[in-house]
Amino acid sequence: MKVCLIVPHFLPHIGGGEQLYYDIAKGLLKEGFEVRVVTSNSGGVTGHKAFEDIDTYYCDWKILFGHPVVKKKDLEEHIRWADLVHTTMFTTATKSRRGAAKYHKPCVITVHEVIGDKWEWFVSSKLKAFAFRTYEKFICRQRYAAIHVDSDATKRDFIRFIGERDNLTRIYLGAHMPPPEDYRNLPVSFRDYFELLPGEIGFLYYGRPAVNKGIFVLEEAVNRLNRAGKIPNNIKFCWILSERPEEERARLLELIKSHGLERVIKIKPSTERMKLFKIISGADYVVVPSVTEGFGFCAVEACSLERPVIHSDGGSLPEVVFGRTLSFKNRDPLDLASKLEKVIKKKEEAFDRIPVKQFDTDKMVQAMIRLYHEVMNGS
Repeated sequence: MKVCLIVPHFLPHIGGGEQLYYDIAKGLLKEGFEVRVVTSNSGGVTGHKAFEDIDTYYCDWKILFGHPVVKKKDLEEHIRWADLVHTTMFTTATKSRRGAAKYHKPCVITVHEVIGDKWEWFVSSKLKAFAFRTYEKFICRQRYAAIHVDSDATKRDFIRFIGERDNLTRIYLGAHMPPPEDYRNLPVSFRDYFELLPGEIGFLYYGRPAVNKGIFVLEEAVNRLNRAGKIPNNIKFCWILSERPEEERARLLELIKSHGLERVIKIKPSTERMKLFKIISGADYVVVPSVTEGFGFCAVEACSLERPVIHSDGGSLPEVVFGRTLSFKNRDPLDLASKLEKVIKKKEEAFDRIPVKQFDTDKMVQAMIRLYHEVMNGS
């Protein structure tokens, strides 16, 4: 079977979604499928280039609000070649589906999360929130051969927003965890990366400086603790922040400065994946404050690395976390502050224990292959 993955971003663009589609493509190749990836050049690569052994077409698409503006002409050759098209939210969906319909090819869409009425949490303008919500509903209501969602939480949100669909399938994503020997001996560590002094304890956040990732909730929680004099000198909040979204990152940095938090918050840039795993594995605690989360790669990665995780109860996070965990009320900086204070005082005793959960990449790929075959047999 020939599968064309049409996705907004792909490696070397760094992110959980990019790693996911890499894992799917690699898994399909391993099972004898032919695979093409069509994507934007947001990772700094343009043209027809093999990423490792994955046949990849990096298109010169303009990026608007973090999403590529897809050109139909860049898709047609690859859709004609394919037996099945697999795309995702947001801007790749419509032209991929229309191209697939034109050439009578089945189209599968992956819906990572459904924002729905929560758009008003993230944008200041009600008109803009209405526009985003309408656009999201338009995409989700289109006719696909199958709709893949990545968690029960996303499935519930989809049904609440769009309604029941017979072709709606939940397949958990696989969190690709490299063996420890791949990163154990790298010349980097959590303590060195953040220049922590002996005796200092670090609470790690890593990811995008975006409202939906809860970083502003975390900043306000730290601000509340600091104003109350409840952050000991040996406690540091260590954040690995990507450069985008640029406006939100700039606003976050300005808040840190205006609140006088430079003493307690240490910020470092993103780093390549293996180094990141080494850094996470040495963190004292990991904070995942996401407001919405379709699957929650950061949480699953930190749990898999046996780090104690403080997380919101938003989206799928309660569904996917395991090990030593502590939950706080979503979007509530006061509750997060109280949970951080609890950890500062009680350390390991502050955490609940949840049995190990498995999110295996090979199982995800096999489930996706079964879905493809069901679609092809029914098309």
